Amino acid sequence: MLKIWNMTMVIATYLLSIFGTFLTRSGIVSSVHAFSNSGLGPAFSVFLIIATLFSATLLLYRRKDLRPDEEMKSLISRESGFLFNNLLFLLATIAVLWGTLFPVISELFTGDQITVGPPWFNNIMIPIGLALLLLTGVGPLLAWRHTSVETLKRSFGLPILGSAVFVSILIGFGIRDGWALGSFTISFFVMWTIVVEFAKGAKIRSKNAGENIFIALYMLSRKNTRRYGGYIIHTAIVLMFVGFTGNAFDSETRAEVGEGDVFELGPYTFTSTDIQQTETENYSSEILELRMDKNGQEVTHLSPERRYYFASEQPSTEVDIYSTLREDIYVVLSGMTNDGEKVIVQVYRNPLVRMVWLGSFILVFGTLFAMIPNLREEKGKNGNEQISAGGDA
Repeated sequence: MLKIWNMTMVIATYLLSIFGTFLTRSGIVSSVHAFSNSGLGPAFSVFLIIATLFSATLLLYRRKDLRPDEEMKSLISRESGFLFNNLLFLLATIAVLWGTLFPVISELFTGDQITVGPPWFNNIMIPIGLALLLLTGVGPLLAWRHTSVETLKRSFGLPILGSAVFVSILIGFGIRDGWALGSFTISFFVMWTIVVEFAKGAKIRSKNAGENIFIALYMLSRKNTRRYGGYIIHTAIVLMFVGFTGNAFDSETRAEVGEGDVFELGPYTFTSTDIQQTETENYSSEILELRMDKNGQEVTHLSPERRYYFASEQPSTEVDIYSTLREDIYVVLSGMTNDGEKVIVQVYRNPLVRMVWLGSFILVFGTLFAMIPNLREEKGKNGNEQISAGGDA
């Protein structure tokens, strides 16, 4: 159905990867990610032009072979879900491309480079990201070709009602950030749809095959690894979005402390128990010993360190992190005060970081699971081998 579209996206992806390399190697864009100006820029630009012309010519030449076999029947269908998903990714690509090239364009027309900062990207990319997240939950509930109104009511009624209750609970707990509320609520909605898909399929199989619910769930997934591997990947995306949303609740503090000084961040109290100064053949260092308490109970000890290397004459920080499923406490020793009496310490409280890591591992697992041949395919293969062996005999 979307053959020309898909081929265009494949070509654009390759060309943009080359274009990104051209930007970083040509010195056109001033960025921490860019290299110094080199002679590779013209070579990349020539290759990019040739690749673009060749790809466009080949696409036009083969356009008759890429005609769709079917037309889209309805905007309310799973096919349209895929299309909207692609359009959102395309919009995100255009936004990043525009933000990256804006300094070059502004310099071309005004003579001054105007840099686009993180707030601009956040204002554009957060809504796009949440829309993509929503589609991971909406897509599986839509039927192929056309989804009737009755199907929409049956599929979306309970998830929407449950999401409304969930957002009310979040507001009751004091969450007021609009983007955070939206992200948590959409994540809840998507997880609801995923759990329902697994539960509904396992229940039907358990009833028909006489298996217990766990065996039925395993057999269901192994019978269609691509579908249920996709659901596992959706689960991973939800967890990663929950981790990203934790960024809305980040907090930090900066303190100048001597031995015995106390400072606070959120529910945590930090006490400086010792400041050590050491020297080795390669570097000198200051080490701050911090005791972290919560509600009067000791939680852990943290030992951030700052080193100064003699050979390179460069300082280096050795951070210390206390990590839980709920949040990370990230401690950095920035240096000494001007009078040398105290050290400067920065503490960052980053909620839900572990969710990003957990989601990443599940994403890898879901991808590998989706690549496993379906159980029926394995049986078919074994059967063919037996038939072949019998024929040879």
